Amino acid sequence: MERWAGKIAVVTGASAGIGAAIARSFVRQGVTVAGFARRVENIREIAGSLEDSPGKLHAVECDVTKEESVVAAFAWVKDNLGPVNVLVNSAGITKESSLADGSLEEWRSVFDVNVLGLSLCTREAVRIMRERTDDEDSVVIHVNSLAGERLPFVPGFGAYPASKRAVTGLAQSLRHELAGSRIRVTSISPGLVATEFMASYSMFSEEVMMAMPTLNPDDVAAAAIYVLSNPPHVLRRSTHDMDRLMNKVVVVTGASAGIGKAIVEELIIKGCKVVALGSELDKLNILVEELKDKPGKLCPFQCDMSVQSEIERTIVWIQKNLGSVDILINNAGINIDWSCVNGGIEELKKTLDINVLGLAYITKQILKLMKDKDIDNGCIVNINDVCGLKCLLASDRPISPAYTCSKYALTALTECLRLELAQNGSNIKVINICPGLVETDMTLQWLKENPRLSLKPKDVADAILFALLTPETVLIKDLVITPIREII
Repeated sequence: MERWAGKIAVVTGASAGIGAAIARSFVRQGVTVAGFARRVENIREIAGSLEDSPGKLHAVECDVTKEESVVAAFAWVKDNLGPVNVLVNSAGITKESSLADGSLEEWRSVFDVNVLGLSLCTREAVRIMRERTDDEDSVVIHVNSLAGERLPFVPGFGAYPASKRAVTGLAQSLRHELAGSRIRVTSISPGLVATEFMASYSMFSEEVMMAMPTLNPDDVAAAAIYVLSNPPHVLRRSTHDMDRLMNKVVVVTGASAGIGKAIVEELIIKGCKVVALGSELDKLNILVEELKDKPGKLCPFQCDMSVQSEIERTIVWIQKNLGSVDILINNAGINIDWSCVNGGIEELKKTLDINVLGLAYITKQILKLMKDKDIDNGCIVNINDVCGLKCLLASDRPISPAYTCSKYALTALTECLRLELAQNGSNIKVINICPGLVETDMTLQWLKENPRLSLKPKDVADAILFALLTPETVLIKDLVITPIREII
């Protein structure tokens, strides 16, 4: 976050809830924040509590539903504070209403703030960002909602999910418009957050909210800090207390190269006991030698993820020598050249055996170990791919239909496991990490022939660490990490 010290951030909806939490977090990191809201007296009160912080919070009156108010607010920031480096669109409202009986006025008010107001603020901020002549990057963060990704059943939600789904579309459209620029666009989609925003719903009484699993506004602010902590080309983790990983037992599949190797390296540095599974034992032994002076312990184990007996042999060894497992990172995967029209069934079977079925089987065995040892705060991390969310063109990177098929299956498998564990009352987290183009053995030759921005394996490893180090009550369900100019 050091590079953002003294930079200018605009946070809308900064008078309460998530916006106020983000404004406070930024100021504590040395950022100069212009807090936009109608209730400026609330922002001034927050600013007074931050006088000893390295940054500063300025209260700026702004009604995001009025174009002249938005234009004037950004003009004030530019004239008095300087060019905008960061915009956080946090302003949002909901009206308890139904689509069958609600009024046009209620629906329009939701869209005026959540969609049109967001668009106005984004337009003004991007105009200022584009005027800058330096080489520094800028960031636009939309505080979206899980309702913008998948629709929960909440009586009275009315037009709110539609407005947030619109924000999802706006974020993606803006990424396309700004492709090739140094302006990054990120959408943060929290679930239920304990704010006065949700307390306005009749079904979310104070008693109900206390009984339900909820996020705090500071949890969402931590995600915003994470976004800003990333280098210009990619997402990376923010600063966390790494001691929480010390002595944790972690199993990593596909650990001999690429993303798996990078994950192992980071975990050993953090003091974990890592069981590294791979088909090439000589590479794993070299990794043991390279990391012998680090605080963690590395146990290499040869295992073919398509062979059930080898997985079972590994589990027996783990149970005998380590007792159980705290974290499983399913990284093993193959990408065999295959065609839907001309491909043989064996290539497809091999891909599914490793990328899906082997993953499912070792997950089942690790969950059994966790249950036997009463571990209810464990974590399953599945390394997926953006092609598991959306089919890519053949020109985007070298992936076969078999690989895409397996990653779509993994997306569904991950969600089904998450739901099954939740229904059983388990607190074990299931995390879906979806990288874009990564420089690995699978893509190295293609990248030489088709030069473009790509992630490094360590970038993905850092994203995994961030997901692992969230508070026990916070789950990052899906984390998409791509090079800045990758359009999906």
